[in-house]
Amino acid sequence: MTTLTGFATPIDLEIFGHPLGDHTWVASDESGVCWNCLGGGPGYYCGPNRWKAGHYTPPEGHQICSGNCAVPAARCMGEPQQGSFMGLPSSAGIVYAVNGVCHQIANRVLYWTGATVDAAAGYWFSSMTFGIWGTTVPAQACNPLIVGPVVAAAALAYEVSVWVDWLSRTTRCTPPSTPAPPDDATHVARVKALHETVRARPPASRGDRLALHLEEIALTLTHRLGPDFDRARCERVQQLFTDRYATLPTRLEPPPPAAGAVIDAKGIAQRFNEDVSGFYSTVADALGAAAYQKVFNAVPGTYVGLINPESLAGAAG
Repeated sequence: MTTLTGFATPIDLEIFGHPLGDHTWVASDESGVCWNCLGGGPGYYCGPNRWKAGHYTPPEGHQICSGNCAVPAARCMGEPQQGSFMGLPSSAGIVYAVNGVCHQIANRVLYWTGATVDAAAGYWFSSMTFGIWGTTVPAQACNPLIVGPVVAAAALAYEVSVWVDWLSRTTRCTPPSTPAPPDDATHVARVKALHETVRARPPASRGDRLALHLEEIALTLTHRLGPDFDRARCERVQQLFTDRYATLPTRLEPPPPAAGAVIDAKGIAQRFNEDVSGFYSTVADALGAAAYQKVFNAVPGTYVGLINPESLAGAAG
């Protein structure tokens, strides 16, 4: 067993004056056991100079979680560390801006530890949008008016395979023994149990996938609100997510462009973030200001910057 540690640091970038959340990554004191989660280039977070005398020192940021895991299992969950899908950067089965961001990549690496990077700024927005481990392709990622035809076509093409890949990872990457999750991982354990219910029959239709995502949203709201949880308000939030999926295309015309097509990373990031910010304003109306702040650690109207154009383009994150 090796202790894996999740780190976070504010993204040093604004989109048209709006701040983004924290970048997250995972490392350990075992030299070379590190995942930059599509951030900072190949050596910034995980270069060999980060380990001295058997200790990892981050270039910036701070530790936000940790847990024990067999390294082969973590590597299996987190590979490949760098890839692409129709020109979009990917890592650990997460296609950036399609089914997750660095938060979901880090959570996949940490999966067997029972820990998540939920202390990172912006985490509860990304978790509600993509799922804890990036098992959801959100509506805006499939909307060509928001992300353009290239990314929307990629999202539609990739959506069906997300759950199959996820269930494959959690089957073939099982460690020899799994440590008991910490007391504060009850929410994680419940979402894991929810995912286990579909192992024998992965959700093939969009309706099935949406139903699972809505259940995960309900678990998140229950976890974050505790005694303040209001079922009627939760159902209104779930309906908002349902309504966004109702108008999505089933396929795009013309067929998606070939891999390597030029992507307007800054434009996609701006439109995606503006759309998701507007959507979460409607979520704030459904929940009420106090409950919204408790769930997301943000006041209603706060800009939600999930997508970093530099990471979308495969550069520093």
